[in-house]
Amino acid sequence: DLENAIALYREALDIEKEVLGIDHPKVVVTLTNIGNIYILQEKYDSALGIFEEALYRETESLGQDHPYVAFQIHRIGYTLFKQGKYLKALETYRSLLDSGLKLRAELILAVVSNLVSIGLKLLDEGMMDLALDVLIESFDMKRYILNTDYHNMDLSLDSSIPNTVNSIGVMYFQIGDIEKMMLAFIEAS
Repeated sequence: DLENAIALYREALDIEKEVLGIDHPKVVVTLTNIGNIYILQEKYDSALGIFEEALYRETESLGQDHPYVAFQIHRIGYTLFKQGKYLKALETYRSLLDSGLKLRAELILAVVSNLVSIGLKLLDEGMMDLALDVLIESFDMKRYILNTDYHNMDLSLDSSIPNTVNSIGVMYFQIGDIEKMMLAFIEAS
């Protein structure tokens, strides 16, 4: 029962704050767990508040350059996306990618996949140019990661590149650029 889990986590949070201090990393883990449960319950406003508090606490305790900070920013971007705030989510993800933080390949791929989803939502909302920019940006980042020995990880099995390129091809078709559409479809195959 998720409501019960939140009550137990809140109780643990109170104890951790009292015993360990408000900026202790364990407090951040508990906050993040509460936020994740809110996501499962589709209580995105509550999740966003929790993730923002966790980001603040994590930055205070570990410093703004710590890799865990990047994961909190990603959670905030994801929550904004789930709320339908696509432009804010896009801004959050772009700031994360431009932050200079050392990002793990899995996190970058998760962000890129969410950028593809944002691009498709922007397309649905009629923002064709921005959607195309986001999809091309996503494709370029994903191709770069998969074609380099990024953090010595084998990511060559990622199958979402053809889907991204297909989406780009469909967008070129919708705006009437048949030559670029054909190039995209050829690359996707």
